[in-house]
Amino acid sequence: MTNYATSIWNNRNNTTTGLLAALAAIALAAIGSCLPWAKAPFGSVSGLSGNGLIVIGVGAVAIGFAVWGLKKQALARVATLGLIIPGLIQLVAAFLDYHDMKNGGSGIVKPGMGLYVAMAGGLALIGSGIYVALRGER
Repeated sequence: MTNYATSIWNNRNNTTTGLLAALAAIALAAIGSCLPWAKAPFGSVSGLSGNGLIVIGVGAVAIGFAVWGLKKQALARVATLGLIIPGLIQLVAAFLDYHDMKNGGSGIVKPGMGLYVAMAGGLALIGSGIYVALRGER
């Protein structure tokens, strides 16, 4: 292959890799939303009873942008805003619950594993969106 053709092929692979990573990040955040977000001696509460629904909702929007980017590789860089913004919303929604438990609670309620998993999914979604924006097809 010529250098130009190799460059196009590598950029397309970068785009696909980034968008598949975005789908994995969305799945991670959704799994985190189903896990316990708060633990107390008397039980636990999953993210589905609060901001976890926001995480799942904006994740569904991000899935649409990721699939659109996979189908229309030339527009994948445009789709990155549809990954970065939902990732930020996911991260903020989970972090607000974390902040409330750490600063506003009595110390009895502790953050659960799902909260950390959802925040990691949001961060990974932001990172994959940035990756596609910087390394994707031009």
